[in-house]
Amino acid sequence: MIIKGIPSGDGECWCFLVDKKTFMEVTGEAPKKWDLGRQRKGSPYRYMLNPATLIDQFDKQLGGKIVTLSVEAKLDE
Repeated sequence: MIIKGIPSGDGECWCFLVDKKTFMEVTGEAPKKWDLGRQRKGSPYRYMLNPATLIDQFDKQLGGKIVTLSVEAKLDE
């Protein structure tokens, strides 16, 4: 899965801001008020995905597999 969004933070840790459709595809749930990112004004990328969500910290679906999280940063010109 390739997730498009922007890096951000929630005051404790880094997070990834994504649009609502992507948030629901990754989490399987509609976003709640605490899922809104701090730096969201004027952007479709409003909903936070935290590292625990991206790598499934509770190993619900990974079956003990190793996960590689790769992030590519691009400067929009």
